[in-house]
Amino acid sequence: MTKNLLIIIRHAKSSWDNPGQKDFDRPLNDRGIRNAPFMGEWLSNWLTQNTKDETIDILCSSSIRTTQTLELMKSGFTPSILNRVSSEEYTATLYHADSYTLIEQAKKLSSPIKILISHNPGINALVCAKSKWQIENVPTNGICILKFKGNWEMAKIVEYVYPKGLRKS
Repeated sequence: MTKNLLIIIRHAKSSWDNPGQKDFDRPLNDRGIRNAPFMGEWLSNWLTQNTKDETIDILCSSSIRTTQTLELMKSGFTPSILNRVSSEEYTATLYHADSYTLIEQAKKLSSPIKILISHNPGINALVCAKSKWQIENVPTNGICILKFKGNWEMAKIVEYVYPKGLRKS
């Protein structure tokens, strides 16, 4: 059984076309709209190959770009992965949350597989703090999969992928 698998996803590339728009309300740009289903398909395949039939909880920032990212990524999920989703919640708590807030929110999820969709710099700080891996920036629509043993203190990075890196391979 998979225990405490945390999948951290940064929102896909967002638009800066409307400079007067509130940051919370910024939508995805064309590249983000193209990449999110592709990354959803990758994640669906990874979950199919690397996990059993454990349930999945999804917690997503309620900003426009994160909710669009999740919806588009889910379009790349297989029906069997969609059927494993036991909860899907949207919360402003994840909007520009720090690493402490992100991990505390993840701890509240009951499924063995937890997906957080949020923003930098919080997700980047979380990956660095919990894995001791130093990365400058989780790219847009980047996915980092962490496996925690027993407690939530330290994790092993199981996968780290992002659209540009996957499209080159």
